[in-house]
Amino acid sequence: MATVFISYKREDAGRARVIVEGLRAENLQVWWDQGVGAGAAWRREIQRALSEAGVVVPLWSETSVNSDWVLEEAEYGKSKGILCPAIIDEVSPPIGFGGIQAANLAGWDGDRRDPAWHHFVQSIEAVVAQIPRPERKPSRPRKPMLPVLAAVVGAVAATFTIVGALDRLGIVRIFPTEFATNPRTPTLAESSDWHRIRQSRDCVAIAGYLRQNPGGSFAQEAQSLLAAKQDTTQIAWTPFQEGSWTT
Repeated sequence: MATVFISYKREDAGRARVIVEGLRAENLQVWWDQGVGAGAAWRREIQRALSEAGVVVPLWSETSVNSDWVLEEAEYGKSKGILCPAIIDEVSPPIGFGGIQAANLAGWDGDRRDPAWHHFVQSIEAVVAQIPRPERKPSRPRKPMLPVLAAVVGAVAATFTIVGALDRLGIVRIFPTEFATNPRTPTLAESSDWHRIRQSRDCVAIAGYLRQNPGGSFAQEAQSLLAAKQDTTQIAWTPFQEGSWTT
């Protein structure tokens, strides 16, 4: 049978004894520190009993809510999920324990027919019924990443294949950016316009591109083309000078 560990403040020993006797009358195995010798052996015995306990019952009172020993033992029971507190004074549980339901035994005189006592015993039995606790289920194994990576790579490859086919059909044009002189990446619309203008070699169109895209990716090339056009025009056209003809 699981042991019920009673945690209390020394000033509450009289009321703690009544509770211990009542629980033993309910055929529950109870441990408290009465009869344990003082010194280092006393602390080791408490630690052993606490580690072997199936239920930890802190008795919240005006003095115990400020007791480091009681709080430490109650925290152990809380961490193990075996805490079943009882209130023996009209006090609120300490911070960190308010969310755990506590049996109200304030003013209880030892009458085991009291509904509050029945509730307390039933709460302890409910905790005992959970022992031994089921083993923790193993965490769900992670899905292997290889199929996911393969799917991503396949999708990217399919995208490039489709775009390449559309380019060959003339539905979508893909323009290389080796002519881009601005470090920023040109948009598809800008690349398309410049490809058309560059093929036409039309000065008006080139000048129009520069007006619309003064900082465009192909601005430097456009300026170079215009400069080359101007040089070609000057070479191809020489003003007529009088006396240059001979008859």
